[in-house]
Amino acid sequence: MTGNKDKSASNNRKQIKSTAKRIFMDCLLVISMAVYPVLFMYFQNIEEVNFSEVSNILILFILVALVIYGVTFLVFRKCGFSAVIASIFIVLLLNYMIVQKGVQFIFPSLKYWHIFPTTIVLFAHIVYFLRKIPEEHYDNIALILQITILALILINAIPAAPRMISKVKISSEQMQEKKQSVERGTQSNFYWFIFDECASFTTMDKYYDYGDKTVYNKLQNLKFTISDESRNESGNTVSVLTNCLNLEYVANSSMDAIQLSELREDNKLTNIFIENGYEIRGIGGTEWLGIQSINQTAGTTGKTIEGKQISDLIMQNTVLAPLLQFDGTAAAKVIIETFEYLQDEDNIEADSSQFNVIYLCTPHQPFLFDKDGGAVSAANYANWNDERYYLEQYIFVMNQMLKSVSNIVENDPNAIIVVQSDHGPRFNDEMPFEDKINILNAVYFRGEEIPEIVGKSGVNTLRTLCNKLFGYEFEDLEVKDGE
Repeated sequence: MTGNKDKSASNNRKQIKSTAKRIFMDCLLVISMAVYPVLFMYFQNIEEVNFSEVSNILILFILVALVIYGVTFLVFRKCGFSAVIASIFIVLLLNYMIVQKGVQFIFPSLKYWHIFPTTIVLFAHIVYFLRKIPEEHYDNIALILQITILALILINAIPAAPRMISKVKISSEQMQEKKQSVERGTQSNFYWFIFDECASFTTMDKYYDYGDKTVYNKLQNLKFTISDESRNESGNTVSVLTNCLNLEYVANSSMDAIQLSELREDNKLTNIFIENGYEIRGIGGTEWLGIQSINQTAGTTGKTIEGKQISDLIMQNTVLAPLLQFDGTAAAKVIIETFEYLQDEDNIEADSSQFNVIYLCTPHQPFLFDKDGGAVSAANYANWNDERYYLEQYIFVMNQMLKSVSNIVENDPNAIIVVQSDHGPRFNDEMPFEDKINILNAVYFRGEEIPEIVGKSGVNTLRTLCNKLFGYEFEDLEVKDGE
């Protein structure tokens, strides 16, 4: 009898261990399914994003996955089957908007409250039919899913590893440089303003009936040379600014993010200034250009061109996306703080060998400001149909730009100031392509006129200024039309 009890107890222990192991493997599968979208986005944007920016959403997705598995297991009491069903459901929830967009492409009149309940009903029917598969097959299906999802994670992690190591190395070198005492030079400061999607003065007059010459005239009174006919090669911000940083047309819109990022990492323009004894400083949203911003909080570097953080991008594919609304507060804060920094005379150090790169994603959407700097409703953040939203944000930005450059000229008259855009308003259907790539291009050069920049692209304007400032002999390049 004692032997039978011992054998029974031993079998129970083995059964408990086996069940615990299966539950552990099931949890590992559902966690892997939940973290993959987050890790995919992180690995794809590893240069611009700190891990801390995805850690919270990573934890949230893991907890949701475990809850879903727990509920599924309580309902079906089958390890492998529960893991497979939970995994399918997690993938559906985290990628729901792809399903909805596909349905709406076929049936445009259907809305979220039509499609989501229908999707849940269909999923319930799928679960019903999947239960007919013999239970012993589900452990193998779960194992295949686990291997597949881990392989996908590794496929994305391995190429990202060298970029992660490089990022840590660069960060370490930057910290070391900060610790070292560097004697500041006394050369003219260089301010390169980049306003995303900012039209030229002629474009505003032609297409927005905005003939107010106040900003134009005040820039001329400050001794700016304004080029009304300057055009860049395309309407793709990333490739245009990558080319500007390299002083050559080396990038195009067909390149992927990694290729473009590599071109910006070791670019000709900043290297020229470094070789000539300049300190490189970013102001505003410059992190994606590979330049750390001195006036923005560390740890919030990963933003899209519209000011969305990586968590917004991850959530916009989930089932909660239609219920969430992009809050423009963070994007507006960057713009306001940057202008405040540049309009404070204490932040302008004359003749201190600074190359200041100022990038602001405005008057590009989201349309956050009216002409007086007041807030715009979230419903109109992307309203291109009503021209007043772009126009009023443009007016606000140009007035703030004028205050900023006026402060610089007053406190640093020996400076070089370049005020440019990457392209004009691309989503104005009235414009031909050649006018969409007509850019804002105005240059202050130590109070002297500089007619050499008139009619030149962003790349050729910067090449001309390098010639004049440092004695290089760069020739103008042909501006190739792009998309």
